[in-house]
Amino acid sequence: MISKEFDVSNDIIKNVISNFRGVEHRLEYVDTVRGVRYYNDTEATNIKCSQIALSSFKEPTIIILGGLERGQDFSELSAYMNNVKSIIGIGECGQRVLEFGSRIGIDTYIFEHLKDSFVKIREIAESGDVVLLSPASASWDQYERCEVRGDEFKKFVRELNDL
Repeated sequence: MISKEFDVSNDIIKNVISNFRGVEHRLEYVDTVRGVRYYNDTEATNIKCSQIALSSFKEPTIIILGGLERGQDFSELSAYMNNVKSIIGIGECGQRVLEFGSRIGIDTYIFEHLKDSFVKIREIAESGDVVLLSPASASWDQYERCEVRGDEFKKFVRELNDL
């Protein structure tokens, strides 16, 4: 371990490991609302990153896919969709997300904007579920940067507490 090469004490190492909360926008735990856990993985702007995110959960998952249309092949996610109960498609490639979901037999709903999807998410999410923003798409169809999309996702999750 590199930290031992720099004489970092075991107590400091334990403290960092115990208190590290992850990196913002990268499979970031946001909150649990009515038993549903929300994760912000907006930095997953390609298929491989979304595959990794989907591999992280065993619980029933609602995944939010989509954004800028770049011809990404959502079928490369098929082997990782075993726990996905619903797909939310957003942005320019929402229609292709819908086609993908239909091909693999998963209920899929499309919305132009992330904000609009939260009405459906609130309707279909059940205690024990995970809602995962891992879009496999860039955000430039609607956002200057993907972090803005992630911040918006977190804002909408916080607003669920007020309902």
